[in-house]
Amino acid sequence: MNSKHYGLVGALMVAVATMGAMIPSAVQAADATAKVSPTISTGNSEKNYFRSFGPNLAAAMYRAGDFNKKFLMPTVIPSTGSIDNFNNVANGVADLGLGQADAFMQWRSENPNESNKVRIVGVIPNVKECVFAVVSTTAPNPIKNLTDLKKGSSLNVGEMGSGSVASWKYIHRFLPDVAPSLINYETDTSALGAVQSNTTDAMIFVSAVDRVGEIRNMVYGNSDSGVKFINIDDDRLSEKLPNGKRVYEFQEVDLESGLMGDDVTVPCTTLLVIGAATGKNAINDAATRAIFNEGDAISEIRE
Repeated sequence: MNSKHYGLVGALMVAVATMGAMIPSAVQAADATAKVSPTISTGNSEKNYFRSFGPNLAAAMYRAGDFNKKFLMPTVIPSTGSIDNFNNVANGVADLGLGQADAFMQWRSENPNESNKVRIVGVIPNVKECVFAVVSTTAPNPIKNLTDLKKGSSLNVGEMGSGSVASWKYIHRFLPDVAPSLINYETDTSALGAVQSNTTDAMIFVSAVDRVGEIRNMVYGNSDSGVKFINIDDDRLSEKLPNGKRVYEFQEVDLESGLMGDDVTVPCTTLLVIGAATGKNAINDAATRAIFNEGDAISEIRE
């Protein structure tokens, strides 16, 4: 065999060896490139869904099982609220979404086709979102119960896209006799001023019991604030979730210890994690695993 032949064989052997050495690196690069950051649709950038529950869930998912070998740390994105989150998951904009259970049931009733695209992945423990109502104490026709809101009356239900708007729609579906003529969509603080000045008859808002403080402090900030909380305790609010649990559990809330008549009964709902119905099993399973392993940590409020 001449020298030219030896030279050709040697060059081929070097080329094959080089390619063999490159293959693992190429595979590793492909693996790294294939990793994606799942998205969690949360809520207002100034509130706890975005600031606390979303980031806590993302961190717990990243620590769950072999999730970090397949995915990057989940990304938390803001939204207008529960309804926006459900739409984001159904439309593939987000992989997971947070939302109130009552809002989920209302969204399902309004979007039967879209609702088939999502499922409940889990329930974040220790988080109860409750629906509160505030009315004027100086109105010519005082509101003692939501069913007193009839033709000619007005109700503020919160900003468009918020959980309280979804809660109002859900409650109204079961309490059709609550029939104000005018529905307003204002911030809670603006609504409270309108109720106090008798330009709005009542307001509802959604809050966790331990975070109802700002509105409570304004209501009880002086001996004659002109407004008060009322009960929402109608037994018609008894629908059940697909998992068989009630959408609402009634809870007695002590708004200010030591004051007469300061206890109110309100409907409280859970905080759900919603995922895609198909095609996202690894992400859904990681969220479920995270909730079981670190549920208490996920529900902690970040200061």
